[in-house]
Amino acid sequence: DIDSDAKVSGSIIAPYAEVEIGEKAWFKGSISADEIVVKKRATFAPHDMFMPTVTKLGKSTGDIAAAIPGSYELAQNYPNPFNPTTTISYQLPENSAVKLQIYNTLGQIVATLVSGNQQAGSYTVSWDGTSQSGEKVASGVYVYRLQAGAFSQTRKMMLLK
Repeated sequence: DIDSDAKVSGSIIAPYAEVEIGEKAWFKGSISADEIVVKKRATFAPHDMFMPTVTKLGKSTGDIAAAIPGSYELAQNYPNPFNPTTTISYQLPENSAVKLQIYNTLGQIVATLVSGNQQAGSYTVSWDGTSQSGEKVASGVYVYRLQAGAFSQTRKMMLLK
């Protein structure tokens, strides 16, 4: 149980267990469980669901309210290192002109994943290691950069083949 003013940041992996999220809990990260229960008066705003082997979804025992993020955020890609695909998540607290690009270590644009206006919310984008010209890129370190309004953040990722 995640409850009683708990603050958790990270991952919970409990493939054969039930994870409960209580009213005063704060959780940031990922949960992998047989069942996820969100208790009454708890706010639950998933920004991504990745379920490669899940056979059933958990149940909600309370109201689920969507929330607009309070700040811009660019998360670390997952998995990292990756092969062949990785996901990049980000949050927008307001409607913004957004650009999410991948660069090589020479600073050259390898791929543009997002380019356009987006509403406030949480987003997840996948990248399969393909350049804008459609070619598979080489193993190595790449940088991804999110620009949204006046916000800009950069992170590193590694492709291993």
